[in-house]
Amino acid sequence: MLSMLSPFAMVRAEDATTKAIEHPVDAYHEHEVKKDANTAQEMSQQKTEAKARMDQAKTDYEKSLSANGADSEVTKEAKKRFMEARKEYQ
Repeated sequence: MLSMLSPFAMVRAEDATTKAIEHPVDAYHEHEVKKDANTAQEMSQQKTEAKARMDQAKTDYEKSLSANGADSEVTKEAKKRFMEARKEYQ
C-alpha cells in the first residue's frame, strides 16, 4: 500500500533545495519565490530612500521659501529638486 502512494506523495518545499535534481520543478518554483521576495524587499528599500530624499527636498524648499522668498533663484532650484524627488517617489 505504501509503495502505491509514494509516486503521488506531496513534495515539501524544504526537499526541493536539497533534491533539486529529483524535483526540478519544485526547486525552480522555490527559487522564483525567493527571487520575488528579494525583489520586493529591494523595491521597498528604494521607495523608502526616495521618500527620504523627497522629504529632505521639501524641507529645503520650505526653508528657502521662508528665508529667501518665492522669486529667489535658490528657492527656484530647491523647488525644482523637490519636484524631481516627488516624481521619483511616485
